[in-house]
Amino acid sequence: HDLEARAKRSLYPKYWEFQDARSYSEIVVPETSVEFEEVSAFFKFSLQDVQIKKITRIQNKYLMDHYVTMIQKRQELRPNQEINRRLLFHGTRTAKPDQIYKASDTGFDIQHAKVTGNYGKGLYFAVHASYSHNGYGYRVSPDRQQMILADVFLGKSFKSGPNRNLVKAPDGYDSVEAKESFYVIYNNLHSYPLYLIEYAHKPTYRYEKPDASKLK
Repeated sequence: HDLEARAKRSLYPKYWEFQDARSYSEIVVPETSVEFEEVSAFFKFSLQDVQIKKITRIQNKYLMDHYVTMIQKRQELRPNQEINRRLLFHGTRTAKPDQIYKASDTGFDIQHAKVTGNYGKGLYFAVHASYSHNGYGYRVSPDRQQMILADVFLGKSFKSGPNRNLVKAPDGYDSVEAKESFYVIYNNLHSYPLYLIEYAHKPTYRYEKPDASKLK
């Protein structure tokens, strides 16, 4: 039993605070910490022109327990297959991010996914923050936005072109990879909202060439 408990604990995120006895907590990551530096660098890899205002680690024990248990079950079914977990970005657009990470039963919920997605009704996660920022970042003020950095179980991923009829990954696969820019999963238990990143983005201005004829 002790070995099983330690094996399960090893599947938790790197910076998870086990000493926190609360079932749900939001932990602001100190700006001077290595954790902040690592998350910030990952975020800014594709979005250099931003200022990160706050990084919050989400510790929802109920959701994480479901997520880790799912991974254990997958390991039992496919002992020789790589787990294949990745940190991926998710923009909630007009929905408040806390509707996802404060949930007590389901985090990312496919019920709220759009049917009109290019890869069907699924949960979409981006490799780069810039993809989630463009049109998907949740705006909390005129100059601030929020984005979730999620721990996503991809398992065996199927490379595919756009297919609006997808309702699940093909048989034998756990996720769909779309042109290496984002992934789609079709199971609520296959992801966990690990960090909430709040940032300020400097707008890029585009100037049109003036029409000199109007001055004549």
